[in-house]
Amino acid sequence: MIEIAGVTVRFPGRPPVLALCDLSLQLRPGVTLIRGPSGAGKSTLLRVLAGLQMVERGAVRYPWPSVEVAQRTGYVPQENRLDHTLGVEDALRYLAGVRGLPCGRADVAPLMARWGLELLRRRPVCELSSGEARRWLLAQSQLLDPDLWLLDEPLRGLDAYGVAALRRQLVACRSRSARGEQRYAIVVAGDPRLEDLASAIIRLERGGICAA
Repeated sequence: MIEIAGVTVRFPGRPPVLALCDLSLQLRPGVTLIRGPSGAGKSTLLRVLAGLQMVERGAVRYPWPSVEVAQRTGYVPQENRLDHTLGVEDALRYLAGVRGLPCGRADVAPLMARWGLELLRRRPVCELSSGEARRWLLAQSQLLDPDLWLLDEPLRGLDAYGVAALRRQLVACRSRSARGEQRYAIVVAGDPRLEDLASAIIRLERGGICAA
């Protein structure tokens, strides 16, 4: 279980913006959907879980040693913003190498097949369509076969192939967690197309829990 204990995040401004307010929450293995209005703190929560956002107070406790969290986490931001000039395959191989993984063509081939990127292997990432770019982001987030998969509005701009592939991967996560594995998919998604896959649905409002 992942425990979020009294987490507060405040962004500077006049006045300061309170993004998360004394948030306490337990996340169990499986697929958790995070919902709420714009400004509720959903993206901030994912960034906190990914270790990308410092907290003013509070803590996150994982079921693994803290030094292992980064290597167990895959993250997809809400916006694409891809500026890689490398081709699809070479960019995946580069990131695999940076993350200390084998990075030959055979090593990334299954990931490319999973997300339907084989025919795009030489196309520069920065030239991908919106749906293709979303699939590439999802692919790179799985390079580490993450135990903690953090997805911020993954359906936004995602094409039909990508939606089907995403659903298959969420089903796999839910199945593995049901077998006792510590596998988590935390998904910010207002789109109802993933609701049937959720193990839990949590609603945030004004930086706190509205309903769980």
